[in-house]
Amino acid sequence: VNHVLYDSRYNTDGSNVDNVISNFQYGMSIDIDMYLPYNVGQRAPDGSYGNKDLHGNTMHFKFTGDDDVWVLLDGQLILDLGGVHNIEKGDINFSTGEVTINGATVNNISGIKAGEHKLTIYYLERGSSQSNCAIYFNLAPRYELHLQKEDYLTQDLLDGAQFAFY
Repeated sequence: VNHVLYDSRYNTDGSNVDNVISNFQYGMSIDIDMYLPYNVGQRAPDGSYGNKDLHGNTMHFKFTGDDDVWVLLDGQLILDLGGVHNIEKGDINFSTGEVTINGATVNNISGIKAGEHKLTIYYLERGSSQSNCAIYFNLAPRYELHLQKEDYLTQDLLDGAQFAFY
């Protein structure tokens, strides 16, 4: 996970920690290596759509939030919720290929081939209050996760930082 804090003025002399004025605008990018067992939109031998998680559920990436989010698969834009806006919901169904925004179909990604892929998420928060971002996915992972916590100003790694996932 990469993160960037967007400030109106950020340490302009390059060394003075007191020279930071934060406006709380925030951005992050996430790259997820994933695996699709079937082509998107392809049916499994039992007649149901393929690409299910380890529990047999349809494979999804879902986002709920305000302001910008762009989701790319292998560098191709597949979900565009760009712009300043109130809460909106985006859903990419990797089983059927349907891509929806607020329940309306806006794209279909059927035909994406089975195999290794990279899902990239870009998120920007442009407000200073009442911000929200919720991401849900049950993609077939490659069972590897690397996280690091960095100091905001120095970008030094913080040893012993702990994370909780739920």
